[in-house]
Amino acid sequence: MKFHKQLFLHDPENGVWGDCYRTCIACILDLGSPEEVPHENRDITDVEQWELIDNWLRPRGLLRITIPINGDAGVEAALASGTYWVRNAVPFIFSGASRRGTCHAVVAQDGRIVHDPAWYDASVVGPERSGFMWVEYFVRLP
Repeated sequence: MKFHKQLFLHDPENGVWGDCYRTCIACILDLGSPEEVPHENRDITDVEQWELIDNWLRPRGLLRITIPINGDAGVEAALASGTYWVRNAVPFIFSGASRRGTCHAVVAQDGRIVHDPAWYDASVVGPERSGFMWVEYFVRLP
């Protein structure tokens, strides 16, 4: 797995939408750069984001599986739950609220965060605005 730093820090007031999510994908898929993964530098809905990524993954023979975890569980329990589902040291995307209060994605594995793509220690400290934290895996299509 190659660890990359995100190319865009989330700053919508200045017309910049962060790319932590695509950077995590690039890390987990061992790509050479986050630029290999699509990113819309504008405000898009969650559904538009998922469609963008799913349409990029499908021709590569990959499927995204996303599981919401109730924010009341806490970060440690959410990370443990994410590891429980794969049990074999598979890295996954873990997302929720960052220290800055924005939605943020990091790479997790074995019940802990192993890489934060932010230029600073943003981390995931709790649920995002929906009240959930999320774990996300990539699996090969048959």
